Amino acid sequence: MKTQKKWLLLVSPIVVLIIGLLIAGYLQATKPKLEPLEVVEREWLVDIEIVSRGDQVSLVKAYGEILPQRDAEMRALVSGQVIEINPNFKDGGNISAGEMLIQIEKFDYESKMRESKAQLNASKALLEEYIAQLRAEEKAKIENRVQLDLAVRELERREKLFSQKVVSQKHLEDAAKIVSDRTRLEALSTENVEVIKARLKRQKSIISSNEISLQRSVRDYQNTTLIAPFDGYLTSTSVAVGKRLSINDRVARLLDLKNMEVMFHLPDGEYGKLLYAQEDGLTGRLLEVVWRFGEKTKKYTAIIERISSEIEAETGAVRIYAQLINSDDKIIIRPGAFVEVIIEGPVFPESVKLPENAVHENDVVYVLVGERLEKRNVNILSRTGREIIVAGELNEGDKVVITRFAEIGPGLKVRSE
Repeated sequence: MKTQKKWLLLVSPIVVLIIGLLIAGYLQATKPKLEPLEVVEREWLVDIEIVSRGDQVSLVKAYGEILPQRDAEMRALVSGQVIEINPNFKDGGNISAGEMLIQIEKFDYESKMRESKAQLNASKALLEEYIAQLRAEEKAKIENRVQLDLAVRELERREKLFSQKVVSQKHLEDAAKIVSDRTRLEALSTENVEVIKARLKRQKSIISSNEISLQRSVRDYQNTTLIAPFDGYLTSTSVAVGKRLSINDRVARLLDLKNMEVMFHLPDGEYGKLLYAQEDGLTGRLLEVVWRFGEKTKKYTAIIERISSEIEAETGAVRIYAQLINSDDKIIIRPGAFVEVIIEGPVFPESVKLPENAVHENDVVYVLVGERLEKRNVNILSRTGREIIVAGELNEGDKVVITRFAEIGPGLKVRSE
């Protein structure tokens, strides 16, 4: 019995090992076999741009604001109560040159003008009186001089007769008295002439002052009617009938919408590029103005009229003004509109224009040759918005990839739509 138990203890591990080996062999024989998959190269779908070599015009773009060339702030030129206004005197009202904007009560100014005219007429009448007095005194002076000469000759004659004892002492003294009287009258006439001449000068000054007063009163009378100096549109109106205005009170703003200009800033680098393309300067050069309002776009042509005399330190840019060329279109651009300005820059011969996303780091583009990409080096000549002008290893008809993705590189398999 003991021998049988001992034998079981020896055989049991061996049996368990054999069973385990059988199970492992079965599992090994029945496990599925993994067959290696064939690796397929990925093909990338890309967009391409066909190269067209030639003379490419670079464009300089900037953004600016539309301004009226004339912006008049209309103010009251005299004080008084407003008694009438133009029917179009309202924000956005269309006003023609010479039209009345507002009318101020005229009575006080008309009265002042009449008083000034009366004072001027009185001064002129007094001047004529002085002129008549001067003529009379000058005649009297001449007559007194003649009488004096006669008296002197008579005195000389009596002195000779007295020396001959023909006349008495009394006759001689009477002649001397007459000469003295004539001398005094002649001197008085001379003095009167000088006095009247001085009065004439003073009266002429008074007349000049009266004429200035009259001109001032006439101007004030005329200024009771505020007139539009040019065709335009009103804004910021602030007057109604019955309102009393003081001198220089603001009435409205008048904007000249027939003569508009665009003001924009151009970085000094772009300014230099344009000067390189136009050696005789930018004044008189044409440009394109693009106005986007809502979903619509309107283009205008403008001509550069003036350029600021210095580069602004804050922005490093030059301020440029260009006048819009009048258009017959019904759509009228308004002051304050934000617009895009496009100016033609230098021309690059035998160059290529590409979208900016076609050029990768280190100025590299990829060209589709067959089904593979080839790397080409280029030199960037100019940038305009989302377009780039380049020169380099590109030929007419080359297919440049303009799709960007991280895996792009030479030898990559791609296809285009």
